[in-house]
Amino acid sequence: MTLIPYSAYSYWEKERMIGPWDFVIVGAGVTGLNAAIELKRQKPNLRVLVLEAKNSGAVASSRSAGFLCLGSPSEQMSSLEALGEAAWLHWTAAKWAGIQRLLRLLGAKSMNYKRVKAFEVVPPPGAFRRSDTDLDRVAQSLQEMNALMQRVDSHPLPFRSERKRDKATEVPLPFPYYGEPIRLKTQQGWGMDSTLALPIAFEGQVHPMLLVDSLKRYATNLGIQLLNGFPVDSLGSADADLQEIYLDNQLIIKSKNIIICTNALTNTLLPTPQVIPQRGQVLVSAPIPGGIPERLKGNFHGDAGYLYYRNLGNDRLLLGGARNLDFQGEQTDRWAENPAITQHLTDYALQVLGLKAEGLVWEQAWSGTMGFTPSGVPHLQALGTHRWLVAGMNGMGMALGPEMGRRVARWALAPGNVDPQKAGLLP
Repeated sequence: MTLIPYSAYSYWEKERMIGPWDFVIVGAGVTGLNAAIELKRQKPNLRVLVLEAKNSGAVASSRSAGFLCLGSPSEQMSSLEALGEAAWLHWTAAKWAGIQRLLRLLGAKSMNYKRVKAFEVVPPPGAFRRSDTDLDRVAQSLQEMNALMQRVDSHPLPFRSERKRDKATEVPLPFPYYGEPIRLKTQQGWGMDSTLALPIAFEGQVHPMLLVDSLKRYATNLGIQLLNGFPVDSLGSADADLQEIYLDNQLIIKSKNIIICTNALTNTLLPTPQVIPQRGQVLVSAPIPGGIPERLKGNFHGDAGYLYYRNLGNDRLLLGGARNLDFQGEQTDRWAENPAITQHLTDYALQVLGLKAEGLVWEQAWSGTMGFTPSGVPHLQALGTHRWLVAGMNGMGMALGPEMGRRVARWALAPGNVDPQKAGLLP
């Protein structure tokens, strides 16, 4: 990309584009756009610019599988054991708040949101249970997780004194949230006996591109400036009163404050903290002869959440994930398909889901890049007096990103220094 040298810009261009801005957001995915929106909702007179290296949401948000969810029972059990009760409750409430925020801001229709039935599907031990899901431990944890889920709705959120429910767009979490296992049989169309389904009471599907486009429209209607195709090469001193942003080593944008929302690509701009890129692969079938079987209509999770699938509503099946087959190989931000993962997903569709080989054609395939942290929770921190970072959504950016964008914006607007613990930003 070749940008016009800074010295060649007119007065008008510099005044409009160069700044100084009140806030510059680096990254125009779900998190970055929500941060920008929250800034303008709180203070409409702010001058806010969002910079994106590619197209808005192109790294992960618009390339996702379109699940709007809190996680499967196995995922939640692992998270509960790793984080402890307080942190688990905090981050689950954050995901739920993010889902509600999207519904309030955008409405269901604008992002093609549908509430659907959902299950975690657990085949017998073997090639399709690589995660070694301990069903006994999952079953034993269901009661505990359900009890905690009852507390999610009322869990306090930072910078919000009370939880006010909008009856038009918000519903309480149903209870029990996770149901008792159901046995699936081959005569029901499934490919393996002894396969179990763990019911999930609430999940949603969205069209990721419509969601991102709706956020962009909302942002521009507020007067936020969006620039796609402007990669940030480096940043000036974090201690400077006026922050400098370098694009293509030429153009300098100046801002009073910077919020970095680059998720998987964070370490291309900052040496620390560590955010590990993990590629996620998605396949979409051609229309399946005879239509999508009724048993596959909804959201489904497999292999402890590493694998996921859903119907697209037009006789097509979306099937993705399986990065646990090759964690090291999938630790990349390069867009490509892994042939071994493609084969594994195909075998899963035939042997677990019971689809016919002659009717299964993968019409489309793509990948996106998620950002993971060693701790399993997002990085949310101040990098100086005028610089903030939120990154590392750990594969839950569609639900978690809206709330984390809101939090970092409110933190950046708070007068004086904010103690993140006392403010409830972190558990």
